[in-house]
Amino acid sequence: MILMNKKGDISSKLLIVVDDEVDVKPLFEHFFESSVSKNDLDLIFVKSGVECLETLKKNKYENVLVLSDINMPQMSGVELSKILRDKYPGIIISLLSAGTTIPIKKEYYDYFFSKPVDFDYLVPRVLDILNEA
Repeated sequence: MILMNKKGDISSKLLIVVDDEVDVKPLFEHFFESSVSKNDLDLIFVKSGVECLETLKKNKYENVLVLSDINMPQMSGVELSKILRDKYPGIIISLLSAGTTIPIKKEYYDYFFSKPVDFDYLVPRVLDILNEA
């Protein structure tokens, strides 16, 4: 589901949050609500790498940032980032984790954010990244 501004307009910027922990979805919706309502970006929350790839097949946005948790079942955020680099080289990839033992090559991602998420830092940083793209 795309969270759009109240007028129903679609922004030129998209943030896709990929996290199997669905309890974080309301947090992202809450903290990005102002940006969405001002049409600074649209927000999509998906629960898996597969769902993210399906979403991107329908992509009509100029600037896309995928913010993916690293530790997920079926497809890790690192595995997703490798696929994204290959299929969608223009997409900005950010990884998110509380800690990981998975070796991560910098070539697979652009930004890294730690959990627990500091939304006071994350929200303006995501907006800056998308505006610079």
